[in-house]
Amino acid sequence: MQRQLRHIAKKWSPGGSSRLHVAFIDFPQLYVMVPKPYLWENLKWNSMPAPLLHVIREMFEKDEYVLNDGDVRAQVHPINGVQQGFPLSPLLFSMYINDVYIHRKVWK
Repeated sequence: MQRQLRHIAKKWSPGGSSRLHVAFIDFPQLYVMVPKPYLWENLKWNSMPAPLLHVIREMFEKDEYVLNDGDVRAQVHPINGVQQGFPLSPLLFSMYINDVYIHRKVWK
């Protein structure tokens, strides 16, 4: 990856400078930070049909994980996040993150 970044820096920098500023976003970690109530409001705001929204909410509300730590087991019902590996999660995350700035004032 470092070679590709150097190539891009040389090709696209103004004045031939080899300086390049890069930011990496760890999207899988962001998936778990999406507040579900805001996600549902966002989908409503984007005119998602109520029956479809209901089905999606049901899939996520029944989300449950079992954590094992040695002999200790605990059932967890996450209140935030979209499921990693769930085929619909990238679309839901994209719709949410696309409008997060627009709704920031409304959701506070």
